[in-house]
Amino acid sequence: MEHCVSILLQTGIMDENYENRIFGEVKRRETLFKRNLTLSFLSEAQDLKEQIGSMVQDIYLKIDALASKYQTAIDNYQTGCEQSFGETPTGPTSQDEIPSTSDTKAVTSELAAR
Repeated sequence: MEHCVSILLQTGIMDENYENRIFGEVKRRETLFKRNLTLSFLSEAQDLKEQIGSMVQDIYLKIDALASKYQTAIDNYQTGCEQSFGETPTGPTSQDEIPSTSDTKAVTSELAAR
C-alpha cells in the first residue's frame, strides 16, 4: 500500500494531505483489527479456561468417588477382621493373650483329628 501511495505522490495524482488521511485510516483499521483480534483471542482463552476447569472438576469428582470407594473397602475389611478376631488385626497386646505352647499343641492335634 505504501508503495502505491508513493507512486501516486511522485506522479502528482495525490497530494500530501490526502496521503496523511489514507495512512491515518490504515492505522485506524489496523488498530481496530488488532483490538478485535485481541478480543477474539481473549474470548477463546476464556472458553478454554472454562473447559479446562470443567475437566479438572470432573477429575476431582472421580478421585473423590474412588477415594470413597476404597475407604469403604478398607472399612469393610477392618470391620470383618474385628468381627472375626474380636479386635483390629494388630496382634496380641500383652503376654497373657499369647497362647501357651501346650494350648497350641492341643489345638493343632484337635484340628489334625478332624
